[in-house]
Amino acid sequence: MKESKILLSNNEQRLTYYCIYIYVGSLNEKDNERGLAHFVEHMNMCFRKYDLLKECDNYLAYAITDYYSTTYIIGMPWRDRKKGISVIDNILKGTYIDQIFLEEVRQDILSEIQDKNNDIENELLDKIFFKTKYHGREPVGNIENI
Repeated sequence: MKESKILLSNNEQRLTYYCIYIYVGSLNEKDNERGLAHFVEHMNMCFRKYDLLKECDNYLAYAITDYYSTTYIIGMPWRDRKKGISVIDNILKGTYIDQIFLEEVRQDILSEIQDKNNDIENELLDKIFFKTKYHGREPVGNIENI
């Protein structure tokens, strides 16, 4: 199994970005686990509800799960870097996976699935991926498993 990576950078604007690249995506899931990596991604992004970065002037938080991986990106001013490291550390520990957010995250993902099902672009992807390993393995998962 490949190891996850944490990348740090400090550019001339004194901004720091923390990126975790985890080698787990929808192709790693069994049929009864479809959408689990995406669900965990959403649970980990619940750190925003803890207001850990509320005192940061400017920060960004972004995550995406694809077929091969899940990526988290946290960016903020250099002076707030310790808070960013704390958030990344807690994501890696699973600290933000808390039962109090389960139903909220579930509803959010069910909404994503509904939007995907009503999307013409998704119909095209379904035709393109037909008879490939990607067909039916959308990272968002399916209603039955969520």
